[in-house]
Amino acid sequence: MKKIILKLIIFQCSICIAEAQWIIQPTGNIHDIRDVEFINRYTGWACGDNYIYKTTNGGNNWIEQSHPYAYTIQQIFPVNDRVIYACGIWNFMKTTNGGDNWTAIFAGGAGQGLPELELYFHR
Repeated sequence: MKKIILKLIIFQCSICIAEAQWIIQPTGNIHDIRDVEFINRYTGWACGDNYIYKTTNGGNNWIEQSHPYAYTIQQIFPVNDRVIYACGIWNFMKTTNGGDNWTAIFAGGAGQGLPELELYFHR
């Protein structure tokens, strides 16, 4: 019984130590973040609600990128630092310039199909 209690205490301490490795990186918004993807240690994108954010310094700072849709962005997938796909409720879009401009692959609108879309990419 003492061994089990000792193992539980050690396990609990290891969980506390592992949690200490996380650092809060605020985006500066109050909206839900639904997906975060990085292509390397420094460059990544986050999306949610009607927003897409980009970081080039590992998440220390986030810059909002504009896109032409008023629907929730559920997922984002960067192929590289230029080509990124994003999808969500009623939209599916792509950028080929790192997020400066987005083009619609599909932009339906309420009641026009694809109410929610999920992407699964294989690297």
